[in-house]
Amino acid sequence: MRLLVFEAKPRSRIAAVVNERLVVDPLAAVHSGVELGKCDLTALQDLRALLEARDEGIAFVAAAVRWAKGVLRRGERHVALLERDSLRLAPPLPPETTIIAMGRNFGRHVEEGNARRRRLGQEAIAASERPQAFLKLGRCAVGDRAIVPYPKVTSQLDYEGEVALVIGKPTYGVLPEHAMQYVAGYTILNDLSCRDIQRAETSGGLLLLAKNLPGSAPMGPELVLADEVPDPSALRIRTTVNGNLRQDATLEEMRFNWPTLISYWSQIGLRPGDVIAGGTPDGVALGRADDAWYLRPGDMIEIEVEGLGVLHTEIGTPT
Repeated sequence: MRLLVFEAKPRSRIAAVVNERLVVDPLAAVHSGVELGKCDLTALQDLRALLEARDEGIAFVAAAVRWAKGVLRRGERHVALLERDSLRLAPPLPPETTIIAMGRNFGRHVEEGNARRRRLGQEAIAASERPQAFLKLGRCAVGDRAIVPYPKVTSQLDYEGEVALVIGKPTYGVLPEHAMQYVAGYTILNDLSCRDIQRAETSGGLLLLAKNLPGSAPMGPELVLADEVPDPSALRIRTTVNGNLRQDATLEEMRFNWPTLISYWSQIGLRPGDVIAGGTPDGVALGRADDAWYLRPGDMIEIEVEGLGVLHTEIGTPT
């Protein structure tokens, strides 16, 4: 099943994909008198709440999809069936989401960063023997087709196409061999980064502002549940900027795989809806010998991951 969150009044709501054109709004179905089973209806307002409802919540939405397909087979229309293109998508997960974003998890990305350091007369950084990450604030997330204002504080705004794993149930101290049982599904993340600020921060051993300016975590377009992703280690990421290919790699290149990352970060205790972003492959602007690939207002970034869809982000005017 594929889930998305769309903006509505008085607040956002969950929908499930029925086909390429239509989604079903379970809350609208219930309000019109459709019987879908038992579920706390407040869980239909954001995906964290739905995941916290455990199997009951997912079963309820699955029932809505089956009902919707029946409506279509009968050639009927219903207020709960919505044209996907008419919706304004919100990020799949709410602002309180914790995003653990892996750094330096693709070998060739590590090397392109070190190549730049060598050109600047700096020492290369050795690859860590343990996973390394930083936190992105959930409130920085925006949905598919969002326009992200260009931050005035930077002149080196970079893109990073990533696959983001979403935790499905409370996770603490799990072993790698059991870790995948805790996965709800997967989505796409664009880890927008201010490289000039990042260099200044990391010279002191810290990293925060460069990764957490408003809109710096475009995410979506959907949450694809784990049962629709048979081999998450084989997913392919392709990032284009204005139609020009910049990144093309599979997750087989990850230095630390999904079970390792879940197990390692479960030591801090993970909640349903928390995100682990697997890191970005080579091909970012940082790896270029010049500044030609850094983003500018008007640029369109498209991150495609097979099976997960395409995340579109436009860079807006400075603010």
